[in-house]
Amino acid sequence: CTQGSKPDPDCDPALEAEVVKPDKCGKLKDLNGPFKECITMVDPTPFFQSCVYDMCQFYGQQKVLCDQLQAYTAACLNVGAKVHPWRTPEFCPLDCPANSSYSLCVSSCPETCVGAGGPPGCEDVCVEGCKCNPGFILSNDKCVPLKECGCVDTGGFYHPVSRSGFWMAII
Repeated sequence: CTQGSKPDPDCDPALEAEVVKPDKCGKLKDLNGPFKECITMVDPTPFFQSCVYDMCQFYGQQKVLCDQLQAYTAACLNVGAKVHPWRTPEFCPLDCPANSSYSLCVSSCPETCVGAGGPPGCEDVCVEGCKCNPGFILSNDKCVPLKECGCVDTGGFYHPVSRSGFWMAII
């Protein structure tokens, strides 16, 4: 792409006119929108152009739009810029597993049954995602009640509680 060029010469003009609107790719450049505090820190232009191009290539599929907005959200959060909520249950919902909820800013090194701070060397930054509800903690990829955390053996390996609720003997 060259600066100032149209995103996609093969895009249907009616579709392109639709995808640049403020409720679609235009949301990325909206000075009053959810990214208003990020626009001065992360240039939205390449994200906007990519959004329009991809939306044209995939005939306006909402998932493509959601992926583009998510990418810009990640770029904004990565530089510490505030992003205002843009997902709703109807628009680009992010389904979270049981006992967790969506947040624009969760720790990239969440507390787990194994311990606080994630795996060794984890760099804690704000990321969009799901976090365990109060009273629950991450065990593998599920949020479980604190009392259901397993144990770490002397070799440093985590063992979840067995299905019956009894501790498994580790030999």
